[in-house]
Amino acid sequence: MTHFMHTSDLNPNASITKTFWRFTIPAIAAMIVNGLYYLVDGIFIGHFVGAEGLEAINIAWPVISIIGGAGLMIGMGAGSLISIYRGEENIVAARNAMTTGLLLTAVFGALASLYILLLGKPLVDLQGATGLAEALPTIT
Repeated sequence: MTHFMHTSDLNPNASITKTFWRFTIPAIAAMIVNGLYYLVDGIFIGHFVGAEGLEAINIAWPVISIIGGAGLMIGMGAGSLISIYRGEENIVAARNAMTTGLLLTAVFGALASLYILLLGKPLVDLQGATGLAEALPTIT
């Protein structure tokens, strides 16, 4: 297994500001690239599919964001617990936290999928979809 970061990279005597920016700059860069992806995606869909394609994206995006946010919440919470337990050298608790996080993610994913399959049409209607975007939940 390749390790990208060694314990020598995390100097406990290093400046907090330097360490903060060392981890913040890549995160900001990733967020900018992600935003550019959605911008370019919107341009291509608007150009090649048209207004109905943009409408479908705007109808689906809030649901996708909620699911993604919940996944991030579970992942970051589990990751924090795993890090704390590993720092305490409590490997059993770290593995339990990882297992719990993975199971919670799987259960949440299954429930979200079931919710969308069963209540997709009312959810799309609630958002005021028209035209092709109104048929979005029936396309499988």
